[in-house]
Amino acid sequence: MTASKNSAYAQDILNFFEAENIVYCVVGDSVAFPQEIPGDIDIVVAPGDLPMMGKLLSRFCEKYGQLFLVQLLQHEETANYFALALLAEESTPVFLHPDICGDYLRNGKFMLAAEEILEGRIEATDNKGVGKGFYVPGPPMEFIYYLLKKIDKQELRSRHGVHLAEEWKKDPSGCRKQIHRFWNGEDAEILALAAESNEWGSVEVALADLQQSLHKVLNFSLMAWWRELLRKVHRVLEPTGLLVVILGPDGSGKSSVIDKIIPDLAPAFRKTQYIHLRPSLGRENTGRNTPVDAPHSRRARGRFASVVKVFYLLFDYCVGYLLRIRPMLVRSTFVVFDRYYHDLMVDPKRYRFSGPLWFARSVAGLVPKPDVTILLDAPADLIQARKKEVPLKETERQREEYLRLVGEMQNGIVIDASQPLESVVTDVNKAILDVMSERTRRRLGYCSYSADL
Repeated sequence: MTASKNSAYAQDILNFFEAENIVYCVVGDSVAFPQEIPGDIDIVVAPGDLPMMGKLLSRFCEKYGQLFLVQLLQHEETANYFALALLAEESTPVFLHPDICGDYLRNGKFMLAAEEILEGRIEATDNKGVGKGFYVPGPPMEFIYYLLKKIDKQELRSRHGVHLAEEWKKDPSGCRKQIHRFWNGEDAEILALAAESNEWGSVEVALADLQQSLHKVLNFSLMAWWRELLRKVHRVLEPTGLLVVILGPDGSGKSSVIDKIIPDLAPAFRKTQYIHLRPSLGRENTGRNTPVDAPHSRRARGRFASVVKVFYLLFDYCVGYLLRIRPMLVRSTFVVFDRYYHDLMVDPKRYRFSGPLWFARSVAGLVPKPDVTILLDAPADLIQARKKEVPLKETERQREEYLRLVGEMQNGIVIDASQPLESVVTDVNKAILDVMSERTRRRLGYCSYSADL
C-alpha cells in the first residue's frame, strides 16, 4: 500500500465512524495526519461505543474487501489496539493500527474521562486554517492528554514538546488550568514555563519526579485494580501471539520464506522470535543452524536410546512451551519454528531414530500444537535441483509423508513452493493473516460480516 492509499484508508475509517454515528477524536500529534502515519492512530470514543469497535472495524474491512482485521490487543481496561492488514498480489502486507480507547487509564489508574475529551472536540485544520475532515480535542484537553501520556511513559523529548507548545499557544489559561489538576507548586510552574517557552530541558531532567507526583494524585480504585487483573488473566488465557511451524524437505525453501515472513508480519505483533526445531529448554535456540550436507550419514541410535530421546523431546516441547513459548505468545510475539517434532516421523534417519515409528507418532499427540502448520510442497525433482542431499526416491517418500501428515492436521496448510519466492511468501503471508483474521472474528463473537452489531 502506498503512503497515499494508507492515508486514504485512515481517513475512510474516521468517515465510517461518522457514518455510524460514532463520536470520536484523534488524539496526539496529528499535524501531519492522515498524510503521514508514523505509528498508531490514537482515537478516543465514548465508553458506551468502545465495546462495538472491533465489530465495527470488521464491517469496515468487509466493505473494502482487501483489508482484514487480524489483531486485537487490549492493553488497558478501556483501550484496544487493532491491526488491520492489506495484502495485495505479490506485495508485502501493509498495516494500519487504530488504538482506540474510552476513558484514559494507565495501569488501571483513571486519568481523563472520555466525555471531557470529546466534549470540546473541534475539526482539525491545516496551517492555512482549512478543515482536514476529522476531529481532535480542544487545545486544553489535547495538551493535558499528551502531557500525561508522555510524563507517565517517561519519554517527553523536544519533538514532543513542540506539539505541547503549539497547543499551549492556542489557549494558555485553559492549558494551565489542566496542569493544576495534576500538579501543584514548583512542578506546575516547571511545566507551564516549559510549554510557554518551548524549552523542555528542565522537564526532561525532572521526569521521574513529575511522574511520582502525578501518581500521588491518582486515586487507587479496588474495582479498577480488579478489572485490570481480569484483563491480564484474559491475556494469558487468549494470547495475542501466534505460533507458526514451517515444514518441508530440504530444498523446499523454508529458510528463505521464514526470512521474509518474519519482518513482513512483524507489525501485527509486539515482538518476533525465530526458533529452530524445538524450544531447547535451558539454552538459546534462536539462531540459524549450520546447514546439514549429509543428513543421513550419521549412525542411528539404538532402539532404547531412541525411545529415551523421544521422551526427552516430549519433555523439551511440553515444558519448553510452558516456560518459554507460552509467555512469548502472551506478550504478543510472532513465534516461527523452522521444523518441529513432526519432522522426526517423516525423516527418522535425520534424527538418528531407530525406534518404532508408532511410538513416535503416539507421542506426537502430546506435543503442544502450533496455531498454524505450513507445508512448503514442491515436486521432488524440483527439490532435488535445489538441494540434492538425499536420493530422489527419499525426497519423493518425504514429500508424500509430509502431505499425509499435514493433511491430517486441522490447522495444516499446504503452499505450492514451486512458484517464485515472492509468490510463495505472498501465499504464506495470506494464509497466516487469514488464520489471524478468523481468530479475531471468533474472539469478537463475530461469525458473519453481515451480522448486526
